[in-house]
Amino acid sequence: MKKIENYLIVGLGCFFGGILRYFFETLWVPDAGSFPIGTFVADFLGCLIMGLAIGYFAKKKQASATMKLFLTTGFCGGLTTFSSFALEVDKFLMNDLVTMAAYYTVINLVVGMLALFCGMKLIKFFVGK
Repeated sequence: MKKIENYLIVGLGCFFGGILRYFFETLWVPDAGSFPIGTFVADFLGCLIMGLAIGYFAKKKQASATMKLFLTTGFCGGLTTFSSFALEVDKFLMNDLVTMAAYYTVINLVVGMLALFCGMKLIKFFVGK
């Protein structure tokens, strides 16, 4: 029974993360060849939330495993999808926009990693060692 509950928790998290992702993607609809800001914001926010969650759960040993599953695998998994990122890069490449594809790839990876790092450091600062 616990396994079924875990699937439902992850599914619920994905539901809310996916809705937020869709909100960002429809808030900033890019023209062909322009920077996909909606996908970028969703990925950045998801990486930041993942860093905050992982940092928090690492510090709080008795934190809820259910909440960890909901936030990390569920919500962040629904909010940030590598497939959307790959599709955006492919769109640039299919339109011979190699420079924009490279720019978007590097920016997304660097900022995502920085956001994850910052989220973990913020939790360490506010929650303590």
